[in-house]
Amino acid sequence: MHSDTETSNLVVSGNAENPESLPIHELLSNYIGDKNLIDATHAISAINKGSGVGPCIQGLIICCCGSTGKLPQSVKLLKHLVEDDIFNFVLMFVGISTLDQVVVPVLNRFIKNVYVYNLKIWDTLEELFGEDRHALNQSREFLSYANMMPDENRVQKCLINTRVLAYSNLKDGQP
Repeated sequence: MHSDTETSNLVVSGNAENPESLPIHELLSNYIGDKNLIDATHAISAINKGSGVGPCIQGLIICCCGSTGKLPQSVKLLKHLVEDDIFNFVLMFVGISTLDQVVVPVLNRFIKNVYVYNLKIWDTLEELFGEDRHALNQSREFLSYANMMPDENRVQKCLINTRVLAYSNLKDGQP
């Protein structure tokens, strides 16, 4: 997907001289529908509030060139998708329009570890991309996520975090 350099909105139609773009939440609303987003959010929230069940996770993974995920207004909109409990995480590959083939296996393992094995979102991203420096060197990853933790009554509570994972080109750099 492409984004408008000035606004960081996602380009949905038009051409280079006359692009039409929308903020990401409007694009999702138009594509999925507000009612469907709200229904899914309420259903998953109800599951997660029960004790002994869940957490159920819903995520959004975006690959977009341009300024989406770089400008403060864009970061704020992406973070709101998590804060408003629409998604548990938004993972964005910043500044690229297509994923390099070395990134795809790492992304597949990330999805499997988060959804199947219920591993922590940031720890999983950091570990997998840290193990594969070639994949990490291909892009910068922006992640906004809800860290779900049960309280003393086993009810899920959440803390919102936003981080960027990028390769350090220093001689002994670490992710």
